[in-house]
Amino acid sequence: MVTPGISVPSLLGRFFRGMNLMALRSIFFTLTGLLFSLTVERYFMTIEEIQLICKKYPGVTQDIKWADHLCFNVGGKMFLITAPDQVPCSASIKVAEENFDEIAAREGFMPAPYLARYKWVWMDDIRRLSRKEWEACIDTAWHLVASRLPLKIKKKIGL
Repeated sequence: MVTPGISVPSLLGRFFRGMNLMALRSIFFTLTGLLFSLTVERYFMTIEEIQLICKKYPGVTQDIKWADHLCFNVGGKMFLITAPDQVPCSASIKVAEENFDEIAAREGFMPAPYLARYKWVWMDDIRRLSRKEWEACIDTAWHLVASRLPLKIKKKIGL
């Protein structure tokens, strides 16, 4: 509650007057860092963050295919392909058949070359999806591929 006749800047001045310059700088940089990290998390996914999401699933392995594509596999079958050396970083991911047309029609997305018949979509920039969207897409892709693995391989990798 602001007392009539006292402005907000004067209240803030009274609050900060007792603090030294180092404390004020610390508060400023903490708040700036917090705002930046929230912005980066929401809008700018990185390959490293995608790797961390993928590593949460059992049986996931990574390998390099075609000289410059980082692929994520379960039971030897791919569920996500990324191109980390491209700028911006692009990716292809397996999607559910019922969502394929909707996802492929989004801006920056299209049916993946050579893999569209298997319901894969390609995105021109991994930053087009938020962290929550990436988590959902990776979960779907992993489950779609893992569910079709032979029983022998499922047992071998602990599924």
